[in-house]
Amino acid sequence: HGHPGLGKSDIVKEVANQFKLKLIDFRATQMDPTDVNGFGTIIKEGDNAFARYVPFDVFPLEDTPVPKGYTGWLLFFDELNSASKAVEAALYKVLLDRKIGQKNLHPKTAMVAAGNLATSGAIVNRQGTATQSRMVHLTLSADPIGWIEWASKNNIDFRVISYVSNFPDKLHDFDPKHSDKTFSSPRT
Repeated sequence: HGHPGLGKSDIVKEVANQFKLKLIDFRATQMDPTDVNGFGTIIKEGDNAFARYVPFDVFPLEDTPVPKGYTGWLLFFDELNSASKAVEAALYKVLLDRKIGQKNLHPKTAMVAAGNLATSGAIVNRQGTATQSRMVHLTLSADPIGWIEWASKNNIDFRVISYVSNFPDKLHDFDPKHSDKTFSSPRT
């Protein structure tokens, strides 16, 4: 959790790269419960017919081979606390039981979620206690010293680095009630 622009999504990408995990970025705000549970289909076997949920191929299931060059996957539910209640409920099974529909996630799949704070003025829904209890919660804040170290290694213009060095409180100058078109943050 953290205010907009702190780099929550970038941190997840960095972790995936560091541990050679294939990142699957699922924007929870764009999901439908069917994306999680699978698509219902009718299976006919002789004179019998039954329904089965078929999971989407984006998820690494227990029989999915680990892609070459990777050690596994990092399943990232970005903007989770902005998702609809129906999607949040559909994710219970994934977060607790590590299942997509009736299929198990691959054992080499790690999961993480991110979202803005309720005080950010962003679109945030109160998470239910069932979701809250399935996670470890971390609240992020801007770290000018860490950002300067990162910026120095990532070809950020020296003038920007110098400015943040001299005015560290300007790295993340966020007020949810601001009237400007944007605000200073590690992202901007």
